[in-house]
Amino acid sequence: MLIVSTCRKPPESVVARAKAVAARCGCPLIERRSTSVSKLMKLHGATLIYMVGRQSEEIRAAGLDPLFVHPGRFYLKRVDGLEHPLLRALAPPQAKPVNHVIDATVGLAQDALQIAGIMGATVHGIEASAPVSCLLEEGLARMAAQTHRGFAKGASQITVQHGQAAEVLASMDTHSAPVVYLDPMFDTPLAAESRFDVFRHLAQHRPLDSALLEQAHRVAERRVVLKVPGASPEPTLKAPGPGWNRRVRGRAVDYLVIEKELALPTYECPDLGQKSRRRQRSDVSS
Repeated sequence: MLIVSTCRKPPESVVARAKAVAARCGCPLIERRSTSVSKLMKLHGATLIYMVGRQSEEIRAAGLDPLFVHPGRFYLKRVDGLEHPLLRALAPPQAKPVNHVIDATVGLAQDALQIAGIMGATVHGIEASAPVSCLLEEGLARMAAQTHRGFAKGASQITVQHGQAAEVLASMDTHSAPVVYLDPMFDTPLAAESRFDVFRHLAQHRPLDSALLEQAHRVAERRVVLKVPGASPEPTLKAPGPGWNRRVRGRAVDYLVIEKELALPTYECPDLGQKSRRRQRSDVSS
């Protein structure tokens, strides 16, 4: 159960924001007064609490680090620049530049911030969880306001829409974005900070299905990119169009691509009991 509360002695603006969050999340707004957060949760039988503060917002659970929107490993990823596997999957160097990406499973916008802040593209994120979309609304605006920080411009180039990915994509025109990016929750979570345990409580654990993949393929003009665990086999779900005809190897994850733009795209195949293979790169198809 999720409840919403505020800092102690909140100004009117914080109370108004807390009311808006509670309404969007469909959960009760509890007045804080002098009660501690843990006592407030216990009193109301809550497992999660969305806290609206004067400077930032976060979601807490007992015994775990609070969940909030932050730049994460942005500066570390910036070292790799455009050579990072995610960015090579989204915009291979031998293809035309990509200036817009739909991140259909935006989560906490860590990948979106990398795409916007390093590749320079605008990102339209789709998030199915109402509490997470509220966190994103506050967190991205907060980071964009820190104009002296390297991630600020990227944060200002990300917009977020609350809704189910397949339904939101179905409302978009065919070939209305160069790239659609998909990062569904993995069945076996990778190692992460304890705050991501809070995120897993809130995120929708829907596996990749044909409806989502078909809509992503319809909306994407040039490619669909899917994040998968490193060295994992391709999904049993058949990919539309040319199928999974590119694969970019990352350190812990790989990126499968339905590549429409390149005539003979490079396929980097991890060793899954067979020798790795590569198809020679070609020029961009006309």
